[in-house]
Amino acid sequence: MRFMLLTEKMDAISSATEDNGLGWMTSQQWQEYHDTLLEYGALANAIDVESAYTDRFIREIYTDGRLNWP
Repeated sequence: MRFMLLTEKMDAISSATEDNGLGWMTSQQWQEYHDTLLEYGALANAIDVESAYTDRFIREIYTDGRLNWP
């Protein structure tokens, strides 16, 4: 379990999360993921990445990289 936690932690932290908070994502990350899925046949056709996700909720809970907690 420790190995799994440390592995997940490595994948969860990026420059975007260091600047904006845990869980933060960018359209570039989603586009790269989309392109990989398309390249290896996990997606049959290209889609508009901007319409497939939203960061609205994560933007609402963070201010300047700090979690807004009651």
